[in-house]
Amino acid sequence: DNLVGAVPDHFIGHTPEMIDYAEQAVGIDSQKYVCSGVLLMNLAEMRRSKFAEHFLQLLNKYHFKCLCPDQDYMNAIARNRIYYLNPSWDIQITTPQDVDPWLIHYNLFAKPWRYDNAPRQSYFWTYAKQTDYETMLKQQLADMNPKEVAREQKNQSDLIPLAVDIIKTPTTFYAMAKQGVKIAL
Repeated sequence: DNLVGAVPDHFIGHTPEMIDYAEQAVGIDSQKYVCSGVLLMNLAEMRRSKFAEHFLQLLNKYHFKCLCPDQDYMNAIARNRIYYLNPSWDIQITTPQDVDPWLIHYNLFAKPWRYDNAPRQSYFWTYAKQTDYETMLKQQLADMNPKEVAREQKNQSDLIPLAVDIIKTPTTFYAMAKQGVKIAL
């Protein structure tokens, strides 16, 4: 009867401000907050439980401010019905290097086609060489300029203050659930 299967988001679960965000804004234990980048969906159960209708109702009524809207809504709505996959199925840039990668998800900002020192970039380039896109990807890396780097660094540094600000808003998933609004299915 789980709605989704996914891997806990290492960045959310291991950054103090993000831990607070998951728990005080989304309303889920930070160690159970999952990344939507690699996702199994139980579509039959989602239809049966009217997941889409519930999502749209929450979206239209409360307009929750979110860091990652798709991911935050999914975590808030499915929080009691998540199947936790082996972390190897969604290796992210902040996942410890000792976890064996089965599937690498280049999320956030350290993407190998943008930065020459991205974590686990050797895997990426091994497989990129086997595609028709290697030249284009290498050109994207070569085109990365100081202005783009500065823009991405600013976006990255803005995440933490944004998370802290969202916690303070009166209309969060957590606050509404405490007021008796049905958030989780």
